[in-house]
Amino acid sequence: MSKVREDVADMLRAGATYRQIIARLGVRQATIAATRKAYRIPLPAGRTGRHRDTPGAADVDAAIAAMLRAGATYTEVREQLHVSAQRISGVRLEQKIPVPAGRCPGHNGPRTPEQTLAQYSRPAADGHTTWTGPTDGAGKPTIWTRHQALSGWRVAFLAHHGREPDGRVQVACDQPRCIAGPHLTDRRIRQANQRADTAFEQIFGT
Repeated sequence: MSKVREDVADMLRAGATYRQIIARLGVRQATIAATRKAYRIPLPAGRTGRHRDTPGAADVDAAIAAMLRAGATYTEVREQLHVSAQRISGVRLEQKIPVPAGRCPGHNGPRTPEQTLAQYSRPAADGHTTWTGPTDGAGKPTIWTRHQALSGWRVAFLAHHGREPDGRVQVACDQPRCIAGPHLTDRRIRQANQRADTAFEQIFGT
């Protein structure tokens, strides 16, 4: 029996589709269906059981494509989405998703989050780095690795600062898809910045 999850229920209540929930939480379709049934969450107004929210072929193919673009191996995609290697190959060919450098289509070797981060990071001359890879339902950078979805911002923060972020990672610049390490802050950095601002105001005034 599929496990019922509160975070899945929250996204269903917010009107998220199966595709968005799979991309963000990395859960199976059966888990989403079981959660909707257990919590008696109705379909959003104007959406029927045969529409976008149905865990149909289009949603599954979209989830396959998202995992492939994030660097997931065929084994990871099969275990997560319960699809065949032939279907994965078909999606890759149809959507023209390139095979990661150094890996043949059937290779199942693990890919590190840092490798995926490097592949989808596009540095700019102004100091920003734009994320060009997959995102979750809220548009946040997402990295698939070892059957789970990681926050691209957390991976970039760790790579730049050399430590795990304390609390939520936020973008400090005005570019919402920026993933440059110096432009990412955690709770510790934000508190330090706030203390510095307070000290400055006490010395020099506002």
